[in-house]
Amino acid sequence: MIKIIKTPQSFKAKKQLTYPPNQGNDIMIEEYFYNYILSGSKNFNFKSRFYYLPIFWTNYFHKKNYGKKIKFLRFFINTVNFFYKNKTKFTIVQYAGGIKAPLRNSIIFASAGKELSPLGNGSVYIPIPLISKPFQYKKNANKLYKASFIGRNTHPVRLKLLEQFKDNENFKIDIVEDINNVNKFNYYLENSVFTLCPRGTSPTSFRLYESISSGSIPIYVSDTFWLPFEDEINWEEICVFIKPDEIDKIESIIDELVISNKIDEMITKGQKVYKDYFTYEKICEHIIKILNNYE
Repeated sequence: MIKIIKTPQSFKAKKQLTYPPNQGNDIMIEEYFYNYILSGSKNFNFKSRFYYLPIFWTNYFHKKNYGKKIKFLRFFINTVNFFYKNKTKFTIVQYAGGIKAPLRNSIIFASAGKELSPLGNGSVYIPIPLISKPFQYKKNANKLYKASFIGRNTHPVRLKLLEQFKDNENFKIDIVEDINNVNKFNYYLENSVFTLCPRGTSPTSFRLYESISSGSIPIYVSDTFWLPFEDEINWEEICVFIKPDEIDKIESIIDELVISNKIDEMITKGQKVYKDYFTYEKICEHIIKILNNYE
């Protein structure tokens, strides 16, 4: 049976943000996992040496001015560190950059990296997928673009992509202030053989998984790659990886893949991986599996 650390209700804030645009009021992985554990309908077969810290980090940080007003949270984490100092804890976080507090002796399952967070003594971050409610895509056999991207300017690499392809009619790059137009978002994905998935505030993005689900091949552009299930997924079979200083090579890489007739195979494998791994249910099962096998 999982041992749950009692947390103040304020740390289970309701959803504030409207991104990704298709997510609506649907809950995110932090709350989903909490409900998954409380449901009692699953045979978890779970070892009891772990203590679960149920905080809806993303909702809470957005409510607190994007994590700028979290003195009470830091005080609470210090309290948990003291009273559970000899216990191994775990928590689930989707928020870009992690939990923003040095939680000790903990396994932190993070969707979007750890760049903005101090690491507590004896703690480790483990990647999980950064997914949202799946889009309902239309299959399109006659795609208009080799690759596309629509998104906000949250990292210099995105402007670098715009500069590289602004005069190339085979690419569609659109840097916007906000993304609330779901139809436009879908149009880009449905009409692109490849989807550019540049890092943003965190070293990954929802786009990586959205492109796989839509039948477009992701081109993951980042200085560091945040990849879940690396021991089970051969990411090289479903994704192209590009460092920021390699952006000028993207079109030639695409052309080589087209000539080699690998496109359909990558798309098929990607959609199978999405079905097998990139759902909330599968993430919860995988977290339990990791904890049971954790040394």
